[in-house]
Amino acid sequence: MITIFACCKVGNRFIFGTFKYTAIFVSIFIMFGCTETRVIVNPDVNKDKYDDYELVYLRAPDSKDKDPRNIFPLVLDKLEDLGFQVRVINKENPMEGRQGSGFVVDPKGYVLTCAHIFGKERKASLWIRGKRYVADVVETDKSNDLALLKINSHQLLDLKSLPIFKDFNYKMGEDVYTIGFPLSNILGNTPRLNKGLISSIVGLKDDPNHLQISVEIQPGNSGSPLLNKNGVVVGIIQGTLNPINVLAKTRGSLPQNVNFALKTDAIHAFIKKAKDEIIIDFDSSEKLEFDRVSDSVVQIRSGIITEDFLKKPKLFCRVAYQSFWDIGYRFRFFQIQLYDLGTGKLLLKAGQYGDAAFSTEEKVIDETFEQVRTHFSPKDKNASSDKTN
Repeated sequence: MITIFACCKVGNRFIFGTFKYTAIFVSIFIMFGCTETRVIVNPDVNKDKYDDYELVYLRAPDSKDKDPRNIFPLVLDKLEDLGFQVRVINKENPMEGRQGSGFVVDPKGYVLTCAHIFGKERKASLWIRGKRYVADVVETDKSNDLALLKINSHQLLDLKSLPIFKDFNYKMGEDVYTIGFPLSNILGNTPRLNKGLISSIVGLKDDPNHLQISVEIQPGNSGSPLLNKNGVVVGIIQGTLNPINVLAKTRGSLPQNVNFALKTDAIHAFIKKAKDEIIIDFDSSEKLEFDRVSDSVVQIRSGIITEDFLKKPKLFCRVAYQSFWDIGYRFRFFQIQLYDLGTGKLLLKAGQYGDAAFSTEEKVIDETFEQVRTHFSPKDKNASSDKTN
């Protein structure tokens, strides 16, 4: 309850009294107390650096339920009006340059990796011992999450394949290793070795085609070879438990090093079906040092990605809102977040934080992007795509 002390004149006398205006002042507070958009900037980033960004990735909503007010097209238009090159991504059209790893299975230029890296993309950019190649996605098996790549023949150098066990006798507790390119945007482009053990000789829901392993894996490890102590391939790294799903199902627990690899029987069957000409190396008698193995491990990005494209800073845009009907539709909150794609750092967030009774969705979106405009001024609105060979 808000109490106001006031004075009024009755005849020739002034009378002091109290008046209770709870409803009126609460309404005024709601209407005017939270009406302005706000911007919060990462203080660790020099403002001059914001102008270096020209390309922004915007994830399309997976369904109408994710964007009930159809805000996505408005955000897309606003980003383009600011001068950004906007690339829309979704499940079928993943971000070009999506990271993964793989390994050479035939010196003629065949590389094995995971299918989920590519979506509908049929080209790939590879780096082997630091040299860039362009490859075709020649075969995929989405049920086993496998993809076979073929490097353009005119680019081939001296490639060495890795031996792949057949009918390997998997044992719980056996040491296993992987070499790949996890988090290359952050860690760099040098292959990384990790060690763990076989936690189970079956995978998720007792899938006999997979192993559960304790080897630590990160984004970018998908497609890495799983190796025994002699450097021979005993599987291929494919994934981990989704921590958000586990958190929801267990009401608070997060999985720890619960990762999975596909066994070699499925690998052999896939390669034989895809290309009869591939000669798989079965020799497991010679011990391969991990430095030698790393020469056959491949850094992979989906699409044809140039070195110049990789060097340019890029943004990822997230949109969050809650809308409701009163006199008309308006937001309870609306927020734009812009991240540096390479480092994952939040650069800026702007929006309406709280209810504003006299506002509209369009007004809030306009005001929010005016806030963004004061920080980002892309240099070349009509810059051409760097996605070229």
